[in-house]
Amino acid sequence: MRSRRLSWAGLMLAIGLLGGTGPTEAQEAPVITDQVYHRGVDSAFALFAAGDHTEAERRFRLLIRHRPQERRALFGLATIMAEMHRYEEAIDIFEQLVETSDRDHGSLNNLAWIYAAAEDHRLRDGQRAIDLAQESLLLEPRQYYTWHTLANAYHIMGRYLDALRALEEAIRYARRAEVDATLLRRYERLRERIQLAHRIERGFERAPDRRQLGLIVAMPDEDL
Repeated sequence: MRSRRLSWAGLMLAIGLLGGTGPTEAQEAPVITDQVYHRGVDSAFALFAAGDHTEAERRFRLLIRHRPQERRALFGLATIMAEMHRYEEAIDIFEQLVETSDRDHGSLNNLAWIYAAAEDHRLRDGQRAIDLAQESLLLEPRQYYTWHTLANAYHIMGRYLDALRALEEAIRYARRAEVDATLLRRYERLRERIQLAHRIERGFERAPDRRQLGLIVAMPDEDL
């Protein structure tokens, strides 16, 4: 057992995942076993979850260098790019992932989310977001976060009733999943904004007061 641990650590050090510099351009890159690759991906995701995006990005990039066709590290890197609001880099990777597989519901959802809610409004594409989210839901129809993505996409397209229906599904499945109450409150705030926008569009509300105006002009969702 001890020799296995040393072998794994040695390989990780060789590719730079334990603080080493990794091979130079003139050196031949070491072969990475499946075990080393997946442990490396797991460690990078753990760093991402802990908030160390810089080191997680470094590790994902090293793993991609050695296994450029493997999807897990590509997905991880794209997710970090989106979290850091480096949307164009994230879009390039997610588009590659959805183009090469029609079963990757996670990439479909994350790409849809960028097109629906990117802070850079120039990158938003409501119809593309709707299409991607619907594809993801065909694969995983009970994922509350994808229903939430779809609601945001409908919202930015002005399809408020569709947005409300999608958001009700998000709330229903989120409750079944027993998610944190903070997330449910976030969904409920989004529902309030969509309902208000719909009432104003239909002429049921007069010109909004300061609070209502703040609700309407807010991002479809506060957090990416």
